[in-house]
Amino acid sequence: MKYALVPKDEKKLQQMLTTRDQLLEQLKVNVNRAQHYMNLFVDKHKRATNFNEGELVLVKLEPYRQHSVALQKN
Repeated sequence: MKYALVPKDEKKLQQMLTTRDQLLEQLKVNVNRAQHYMNLFVDKHKRATNFNEGELVLVKLEPYRQHSVALQKN
């Protein structure tokens, strides 16, 4: 939620809230740029595969194990 300039607010408060909005916008830009670079890096290592009906394929499954409740030996 952006700060809407209210004339009755103190100048210091107006400046702080405006600066906060600018920082949040810059953070959003930085996060989007980082996500874009991460996706580019991941996509470099992907390969396109097409399977036809009737072909046999190997599906490698890894079971999920929650580490916080894993059995711990004393």
